[in-house]
Amino acid sequence: IKSLLEQGGEDRLNESFKLLQKEDTNSPSTKLLQILYFLRSNQPDRCVGLLADLEQETAITNKAQLVVLKAEYLDKTDQHEETVRLLDQACEEYREDVDVILCAARIFFGIPEQLSKSVLLLLNAIKINQDIAEPFILLGYFYASNEQRQNPSNLQRAIRCLEKAFQLDPHQTKPS
Repeated sequence: IKSLLEQGGEDRLNESFKLLQKEDTNSPSTKLLQILYFLRSNQPDRCVGLLADLEQETAITNKAQLVVLKAEYLDKTDQHEETVRLLDQACEEYREDVDVILCAARIFFGIPEQLSKSVLLLLNAIKINQDIAEPFILLGYFYASNEQRQNPSNLQRAIRCLEKAFQLDPHQTKPS
């Protein structure tokens, strides 16, 4: 189900929804998947109760994933200050968790005041795991941006980053 949700697209969303209907709705892992489904299908208002339930849950095994989903929820509901605060705290607490770091970098990438922090997080994600295309894609977009093109070496950096991303995952052509 998670794989379908991460791939995106209407058909995969519909398929994941059908599969979610067959799962135990009281299990923390199913609630995490439901939140992910609601975020991907642009229904963030339906996440509130599930997030509150999971924050009270003591049996949840992947607290980092809950933090990532809460940050995505806060971002989608335009609570940017709270999003930044939560992600700063999460990056400190989960320093080696690439999912947390990439989530923070992805969200910070869309907030102009947080762009430099995003770049640092992307570089950190690459240090932890050089086999993921997404940080190279985002760095490529960053180095190719109008502001960065003033420095001629940045265009070369952009090309190298995007080539590396293509080598790692030729099917992923844009940031998620």
